[in-house]
Amino acid sequence: MLPKKNSQKLKIILWIAISISLSGCAHHRAEQTRKRVHVQEARADDLAMPIGARMTKRVSVNHFEYSIDLPRVDLVNILLRDMERAGWRTSAQEGEPGTTVFEKPNALCVMNINLTSRGCRVEVVRMNRAA
Repeated sequence: MLPKKNSQKLKIILWIAISISLSGCAHHRAEQTRKRVHVQEARADDLAMPIGARMTKRVSVNHFEYSIDLPRVDLVNILLRDMERAGWRTSAQEGEPGTTVFEKPNALCVMNINLTSRGCRVEVVRMNRAA
C-alpha cells in the first residue's frame, strides 16, 4: 500500500497523463458527448437505444424517433436483449420489419421499426399504465 502522499501524487500524474493523451481527440470527443447527451435527454431512462443511434424526432420524453445504420435483424436482437436487461418483457412482435410491444407492470412500450436506405428508423412510444 502506498503512503497517502505518494498515492495523491500518483493520482495527479495519472490524471495529467490521461488528459494529455485525450487532448488530441478532444474535438471529436466533445461532438460525440454532445450527441450522447442529446440522446439521453430525449428518451426515458428505462428504454434501450443502441450505441450509434441518431435522434431524428422528439415529440416528448416518452415519444421519439431515431435512426441507426444497422441491419434490421441485428437491431431487433439488440433491442430484445437490452429491453429485457432494463426490466421489460416482450409481449408481441408483428411484421417485417415490424412492431414490437414490451411491457412492465406499470408501463407499455411500442417500438415500430421501418427500413431505410442506410439501416432502420425506430419510433418509440412509452405509455404508463393507470394505477
